[in-house]
Amino acid sequence: MNVVIKPDSQRIVEDQMKAGRYTSPEDVVQAGLKLLQERHANLAHIRDKIAVGLNQAKRGELADGEGVFDEIFGPIDSASNGQ
Repeated sequence: MNVVIKPDSQRIVEDQMKAGRYTSPEDVVQAGLKLLQERHANLAHIRDKIAVGLNQAKRGELADGEGVFDEIFGPIDSASNGQ
């Protein structure tokens, strides 16, 4: 497969090679494709998690926001936050 890229993209490829990050244009393109593939996989994972949360909400399985933050960060001591 031969691909023609725009001058701006070509400069990015050349800059990556000049910086010593990659040894060939093919390596730069391959790294970009790998990042694109990872991005799509991450988006699919996030969408799956959102779907699970929405289904739980539809079933009424909701958590109290303050309780969630307490679970993540621990209870906030009112004396330590200036109150």
